[in-house]
Amino acid sequence: MKRWIPFFVAAGLMGALSWAQSRVTADQGTPGVEGPWQIVGVVALDGGYVFVSPRQCGITSPHKITSVTNASTTTPSAAQLGRLSTLVCNSPQNSSGSVIKCRADGTAPVFAASASNPGDVLELGDCITYTVSAARDILCISNAAGGVLTNTYECI
Repeated sequence: MKRWIPFFVAAGLMGALSWAQSRVTADQGTPGVEGPWQIVGVVALDGGYVFVSPRQCGITSPHKITSVTNASTTTPSAAQLGRLSTLVCNSPQNSSGSVIKCRADGTAPVFAASASNPGDVLELGDCITYTVSAARDILCISNAAGGVLTNTYECI
């Protein structure tokens, strides 16, 4: 019988360790809300990218069209008050070869390609989402003096 004691002790210890622990909940900042975070996916107009946000838009602004020239242009020309993010797209309806370069850090983009001129380059039909407030402008520049049409959609 003494030789079975270590077996029973080991079995009891393993059973105690495998006992289900109490549930841990994730506090999401709202009383009574727990569990996994709500994830919402928004597919960009070109169908190639997905933007994931931890919250839904309460209100959405209508699409705005801005003509972006070869000088730095605020896109859209007037930001919606309280915006959370903005989807900026180089319209597929522009002529081929239309390119836009944008920045959302408050610095005007320069169209020339070099290490000292950063920015997000959008070719025909490309989109990008910036999570910026209305206090920060999105600045874009194009390769066309006459302007390239840029579609924007703001999440409020």
